[in-house]
Amino acid sequence: MTNHIICSFYTNNSYYKNHAKELQKNLDDLGLEYFIEEVETSEGEEWADICRRKEPILMKVCQKFPDKRVTWIDVDCRILELPEFLENSSADIVGFQRGFSPPIAIGYRHHARFWEPCFWSVGTSETARKMIKDAAKNEATSSLHATDDYFFEEAWRANSDLLTF
Repeated sequence: MTNHIICSFYTNNSYYKNHAKELQKNLDDLGLEYFIEEVETSEGEEWADICRRKEPILMKVCQKFPDKRVTWIDVDCRILELPEFLENSSADIVGFQRGFSPPIAIGYRHHARFWEPCFWSVGTSETARKMIKDAAKNEATSSLHATDDYFFEEAWRANSDLLTF
């Protein structure tokens, strides 16, 4: 599959390092191309701070592979296959809605955020890539103590009228 790349990151501790190895094997077994990066952590850095690394890494992969659909998967997740609907999707964004809710529960009345951030796919359109760029920019300039899903949500809300999903 030349039009798709899976990406993730991990920190240098045994839990996440082992999951990175397992995910790489999982993706190798499926014949999927991937970009998985180890990130250094600083003393005193909390889980929320580490989660914020997702936006700049996802943006970096989108920039490095402008003609490929980029799919984020948390390093401690696995996939059984890349669904055909995802591989061939023309949607700007593909993902699970927050809480893995059924379609009848779509919307904000049940959750403060729209997307579940563990598995996210970004198309190649200018608008899809703008959303990711906006999320990374917001993350880089914000002093808020927030996780990745906050910055994705803000970028989603700013761009959703222009996106297919």
